[in-house]
Order: sequence, then C-alpha cells, then structure tokens
Amino acid sequence: MTDYRTFPGLSLGIFTSKFLNNDNANNLKVIKGEIEKEIRTGYFGGNVDVYINEVKTAYYYDMNSQYPFAMLNDMPVGDPVLTYEKDLNKYFGFVYGEITCPDRQNLLVPFIQYKNYNHFINSCPRGKFKRMIFSEEIKYALKFGYKINIEYGYQFERGKDIFKDYIDYHYEIKKTAKDNITKNIAKLGLNSLYGRMGMKDIVDHVKVVDKFELDKLDKKFNHEIIAELDNEKFLVRIGSSLSS
Repeated sequence: MTDYRTFPGLSLGIFTSKFLNNDNANNLKVIKGEIEKEIRTGYFGGNVDVYINEVKTAYYYDMNSQYPFAMLNDMPVGDPVLTYEKDLNKYFGFVYGEITCPDRQNLLVPFIQYKNYNHFINSCPRGKFKRMIFSEEIKYALKFGYKINIEYGYQFERGKDIFKDYIDYHYEIKKTAKDNITKNIAKLGLNSLYGRMGMKDIVDHVKVVDKFELDKLDKKFNHEIIAELDNEKFLVRIGSSLSS
C-alpha cells in the first residue's frame, strides 16, 4: 500500500491485481482523444434537487452502497464503434441526439441532466436539448415520457460482472466488520474504485527535476517518472494536484 499516494489509486491496484480476470482485462480499454472528450460530456455525478427546505415530520432514508450496487450492472467494454443507427434498442453504449423532456403534467420532476457550458450550470431542463447520454439511462427515461432523436452514437460490447467479485468481497467485509476502522476501510474500497476509473487524464507538462523537486511533487501532484537521467535527474510527466 505504500506504493500508492491515494486510496483510489490503491483500490485500482487491488482490483487489477486480485480481481480482474484475463478476459475482462483484454476488454477494458483506455479511450483517449476526441472520443473520450465526447463521451465524458455525458458523464454526470449524483442528481440532487431540494424542493422543500424544511419539513416538520419526516422519515430519513439512506441508500445502502448505491454506487457499488450500480457497479454490478453490465458495463460498456471493448473498442468504441461509431454508428449512425437510429434504433435505440440496438445500442449498448453512448448516443448523441435531441432529447425532449415531458411537460409538468406528465412528469412532475425531470431527471435527465444537462450541462450549460456557457454558464457552467447543471440542470434538469424541460423542453428540448442535445447531449451525449448512456444508452441505458435514456432507455430508462423513455418509461417516464422522455423522447430522443438519435443523430449518432458509439457502440460497445456488453461486459458482465466486471466488478462483481471486487464488490462482493468488500461489501461482505463492510457488512460483517466488528469495528468502525475495518468497516470504513471496506467502504472506502467500495466507493473509491468507480471514481478512480472515471478520472480525467489531465497532463499539464513534462519537466526535468532533481531528487529534491521529485520529493516535493510526491506530496502535491499526480505524476509519472518517464525516465531516470544522469546526475540524479528525472524526466517527469506532471498532472493534476492531489487535492483536486
């Protein structure tokens, strides 16, 4: 564990070394470039809205391991294939098109998110808007009156049980732990992996540093040593801040 600077990095190391079989390893691709940027526009976090700021009498419900449970679903794997197919039922991947949200009479609370890049605002708008969206998300939304006019999409293979062994193992520890430390470590393991695999690959610059500067980078930045040079110099790729 001393080889990793963050718990998400450690969780990825545990997953790839102990729980990733050869078949799945060959199908898990690192997508880069314009395709990655396009697909990432359809990648949103949790969806939270507050409509009533105060209640006098209410019940409080806490979802039990919601994100780990979602990781048990089928996942898009393999290489993305561009397609202009219009039939949503033939997709497992990501589609781009015009989405129409039903009116208030047919859907009280809209839930498909949209990012306004001009004002940096996320919302769940009414009316029509265009965005990239995961095929299974929009299929679910159709049940509530949403519509989509597909322009194109990226088709993937359907990967089954990619994270199942990892989730089952850590969830069992969390459920049966006798002390809070063990329980919280297992909970961190459950929640950290998914986010780590969704991180942006941000590379700011490449720099030659000495051992003293390298030690400082260890404390502040994600980085990778590309090569060890003469005179205790290192060629380093420096990325985002560890606090970001």
